Amino acid sequence: AFDDYVSIEGKIQAGQRFYFQFLKDEQASRYVMEMGDGVRLIVTQKSLLYQYAQPGKYVIELKEIKGGLLHIIGTKKIKVK
Repeated sequence: AFDDYVSIEGKIQAGQRFYFQFLKDEQASRYVMEMGDGVRLIVTQKSLLYQYAQPGKYVIELKEIKGGLLHIIGTKKIKVK
């Protein structure tokens, strides 16, 4: 599940950056996050910053890269104020 792999730090507000922390993997380099706003993040470190431009509801999809293919690990619905 998404929450087993990633914790989100802080409030999520449009135009403000917030943190993701990867819990499982020190390198966290095997993951891709579809942010729900058309952005795909290739994860290269254990923590990363992101910011949504617009308020609304988004579904983040966490995927793992295995053998050149993407496998969905989980999704999380978030509300951006």
